[in-house]
Amino acid sequence: MREQDTQRRLAASVFDFASEGITITGANCDILAVNRRFTEITGYSAEEVIGRNPRVLSSGRHGPEFYRAMWQSVGASGHWAGEIWNKCKSGEVIPEWLSITAIRDAAGKVTNYVAIFVDLSERFSAEQAMCDSEERMRLTMDASLDAVIGMDREGRITAWNAEAERMLGHAR
Repeated sequence: MREQDTQRRLAASVFDFASEGITITGANCDILAVNRRFTEITGYSAEEVIGRNPRVLSSGRHGPEFYRAMWQSVGASGHWAGEIWNKCKSGEVIPEWLSITAIRDAAGKVTNYVAIFVDLSERFSAEQAMCDSEERMRLTMDASLDAVIGMDREGRITAWNAEAERMLGHAR
């Protein structure tokens, strides 16, 4: 009995203090529990979502075919993982990496679903900033009246502008 109590406390601690958002639903998909990180990411308190369907987070960015394929995968393999855009309580739409796993009883019947997700907003912002920076660099190079040649650490040419092309007589 003492070992079971220890394991329950450990499981509760992992759930409560995980760095990922966690949602547990019943077989009918109504939310039974969410962890602290779920609330931090979505802005919804446990009281606001328990008993509701996770569709409360739907951003409208994905069509029915996306969700159909997701649930077909969960039904076939018991698992689905991928990027999804969800809507927070504030209305902000954020990218997430979501993993859904079906929990089955001894007879193989689904009893619960566990969804674990991480907010990808910072990563997406960094990627966008990099794309914007690369675009600015390309526009600056192309606008330059001087020959500009970019090289990597091994000395391979990675970019050059129209003036370098004209001066060297080689196409990009």
